[in-house]
Formats: sequence, structure tokens, C-alpha cells
Amino acid sequence: MCATSHNATLHFMPNPNRYGTLEFNVSLLDSLGGETTSLSRLTIDVLPVNDPPTFRLATSMITVKEGSSCYSSLEDESQGLCSIAPALSHRREGFAISASPGPYEGGDAACHPSWRPCEDQTAQFVLVPDNATLSDALFSSMPEIDYPGGTLTFSLRPGGNTHLGGGG
Repeated sequence: MCATSHNATLHFMPNPNRYGTLEFNVSLLDSLGGETTSLSRLTIDVLPVNDPPTFRLATSMITVKEGSSCYSSLEDESQGLCSIAPALSHRREGFAISASPGPYEGGDAACHPSWRPCEDQTAQFVLVPDNATLSDALFSSMPEIDYPGGTLTFSLRPGGNTHLGGGG
């Protein structure tokens, strides 16, 4: 690492997902080879960050026929997928894919002592309905996605169409 600007600004970029403390001896050289006789000490402490978790959904919409264990999605609407669960219960494995709590910050190094050990970091999916009243009327078991498997499960209430004003 070398600072060559006239105002002695030091620029550096740590590697992604790495942290730790490094110490450097700092001296000053002039253009004719003259060097300071005393050294100064520089300590750079790169702190870990909790990178956000990441995931992808296999589909952004699922359509379920009332009273059926079959559903379709935007990606597979031509083929209705049926669950072997009871008629109002639904399960779709692999619904959330590539789920990760975020990269392990330390590589082979130990995690920062003031943080929870990185290798023990976990995550959970949180599903919050836009309309809680409608959601309560439609589901006897609210939608959940398990972590890390990404399986979506939910159960419909019998006669859920009554709340929506539908006929059956």
C-alpha cells in the first residue's frame, strides 16, 4: 500500500466479506530517495457487517381452486400441480430457492468476538399479508415458508369464497 498524492491521502479497498485488524509501519520518502528516520504506526480495523439475507421465489403467484389440493403458478399454469395433502392443505417444495443468511464474513478466520459466530447464523421467512382480515378469512393455517428448505405451506378455510362474495 502506497500513498503517492501530495496531501498524503491513503486509499484502500478491503476484499469483500473479510475483516480484521492490520498494522503498518509508515515512513516518508522524497523524490531523491531521502527517507524519514522515524516510523509511525498505522492501524486499520475493518469491522464485519451483517450482510442481508438473499433468496429467490420460484414463482411470484400461485392460483388455487377453492376446495382443491391443486394449484398452478405463472411458470406452470398449463400443468396443475396437486398436493397429496388434504384438499384444503397446500405444500410446494422449492418455493423459495437459493436462500442464504448472507455470506460468511470470516473465510477461514474466526468471527469477531463481539458478534454471534457467523457459522451459527440462521434466518427465517416472514410473510405479512397486505390485508389481514381477508387473510384470516381465507386461511385456517397462514402461509409459511420454512428455512432453509424453502417449502411453502398453507391451509384454506372451508367456504372461504363466502367472505369474498363469491358463490359456490
